[in-house]
Amino acid sequence: MFRLLSSAALGAFLVAGSPVSAGDYSLVKEPVDPDPPIDITSDDEWKFTLGVPGWMVGLEGTAGVLGFTTPFDLKFSTIMNNLEAVALGQFEVQKGRVGFLFDGLYMRISDAPGTPGPLFSKIDLGLQLGMIEGAIAYRIAESERGYFDLLAGARYIYVGIDLGFTQDDAGIQQFSRNVSNAAIGAVSDRLRNATAGAQQRITDRLTNTIVDRVNQRIEERLPPRFPPGRPTPQLGKAAEAYVKAAVAERTARAAGAVSARVKKRLQRAQKELERRIAQAVDDRAPDELSGSRDWVDPFIGFRGRYNLTEKVFVSGRADIGIYGVSSDQTWQAFGGIGYDFGNGVVVEAGYRYLDVDYTREGFTFDVEASGFLVGLTYTF
Repeated sequence: MFRLLSSAALGAFLVAGSPVSAGDYSLVKEPVDPDPPIDITSDDEWKFTLGVPGWMVGLEGTAGVLGFTTPFDLKFSTIMNNLEAVALGQFEVQKGRVGFLFDGLYMRISDAPGTPGPLFSKIDLGLQLGMIEGAIAYRIAESERGYFDLLAGARYIYVGIDLGFTQDDAGIQQFSRNVSNAAIGAVSDRLRNATAGAQQRITDRLTNTIVDRVNQRIEERLPPRFPPGRPTPQLGKAAEAYVKAAVAERTARAAGAVSARVKKRLQRAQKELERRIAQAVDDRAPDELSGSRDWVDPFIGFRGRYNLTEKVFVSGRADIGIYGVSSDQTWQAFGGIGYDFGNGVVVEAGYRYLDVDYTREGFTFDVEASGFLVGLTYTF
């Protein structure tokens, strides 16, 4: 077999290498290059994409200023009813494998319902949220079926919080009563324990004193009736028990009288403490608080697209913030399905989730933003 293949190859070489006149036809066809593979990444033209997303977002979490926090759960309908301003936009530049992504969001909400605490019957929440995101995308794989990009970027976040408080008089009174009861109860317990211990020590000491004095009197007044070396009669155990019981009764009466006087004084102190606590809360509880913070969270992530048909595709994206730079935690994810109408027009629908957990110096913004997203993009 090897000799046959070698002979065939040699013959082909000799035929191809022999001179042929213009009118002759060669017995060997010229080699034809196969079709080159499809490589979309070889396109070095600039591509620009403008997007208008419609995010039906809901917000849930905790917001606070100067240590005053309120949990909240704002559905999309509640946000729309209290929305004062909103703006969203996307812009992307692509050339070859490298792309630059920009995403912006701003919303201002006023008088949204917070969760009342024990001192307030109503809390109004005002919220300003601004976010600008920039990222570099590097395409590591692409074909006619889709693509996959790695992302690295940063997300700038601005948050303004306004809290309006309506005091609850009944709640303040109950709070003051609970605090004063706890404080006076702790004092009463300590006095009760101290009194019980002191009462027992006093009873033992008085009993021993009385018994010693009685025995001393016995030794002084009774002549010795026993032979030398025999001990003088002492007060018996039964008599000692009787003396101890009598002393304990008298001591308990005295302690009870003292306890009654102390109890009345503690009751008066409790009422005065309750009044002062209520007054202090009423004077110091704020009517409104405001504060704002801004920060930058670097992140890494990925995005991809897979074409189901020539027109229909699915897409996804996820990123996570670098821990400890600004936010305690931040990450987001998106998944959706789209339709390509041609001429650069694409409509996409899916679900987006964004989590931000930021707490610094009494300012708290620990929020989950999520909801369905419908977007229109145009590429040119």
